[in-house]
Amino acid sequence: MRIKLEEEHAQNTKNHEEEVQLRLKFESKLNNMHSAHRDLESKYKRVLTDLSNSNKQLNMLNTKLLEQNELVTALKLKKAEHESIIA
Repeated sequence: MRIKLEEEHAQNTKNHEEEVQLRLKFESKLNNMHSAHRDLESKYKRVLTDLSNSNKQLNMLNTKLLEQNELVTALKLKKAEHESIIA
């Protein structure tokens, strides 16, 4: 009976140690997943900020381009007027 109880105790101890190792492995993987998620989330926020800034810069450059096109058109009209006056 004593031997049987010792074997049972040894088996229970072994099972407990295996369960502890499994839980540690699970917690480690879970922590790695949380870490990866935090990294991705911070990168995503950074990309959104960069995209927003790039869109603002694009809009500003498009506005400048339209202004320059209007200026070029006005200068071409003046050139044509002056050439017709000269002619």
